[in-house]
Amino acid sequence: MERKTILVVDDDEDLVRSLDIRLRRKGYEVYTATDGNQAVMQAQEHQPDLVISDIMMPAGSGFKVMDKLSMSTLTMGTPVIVLTAFDSEETRVQAKALGAFRYLVKPFSFDVLLFAVSEALGESQDIEPGS
Repeated sequence: MERKTILVVDDDEDLVRSLDIRLRRKGYEVYTATDGNQAVMQAQEHQPDLVISDIMMPAGSGFKVMDKLSMSTLTMGTPVIVLTAFDSEETRVQAKALGAFRYLVKPFSFDVLLFAVSEALGESQDIEPGS
């Protein structure tokens, strides 16, 4: 079975490194980007099965990334999990309008993120997060 690929996008390089390590340990192939422009280029090149993206980043917000991904035949339909420190109704609505699969707020539980990843990728799940 082919490994699922995930693109992790955040300007916090420590968070990107941490998620890269933890997701690889779970068996995923991981690509990373630290700004919006890198994210779009990486997505076009690798066509990931899932994108995990922050909203506020240099060189293109997560919203712009989502918009560009949805306009490309190579990446349209790719699920996006928004992982952000912004917990406002306005940002949630905008993320949902752009097709976000899930909206998670930092600080976050890795187990909850992993559950959302499995759900987005259509993988079977043994337990609910937090149980």
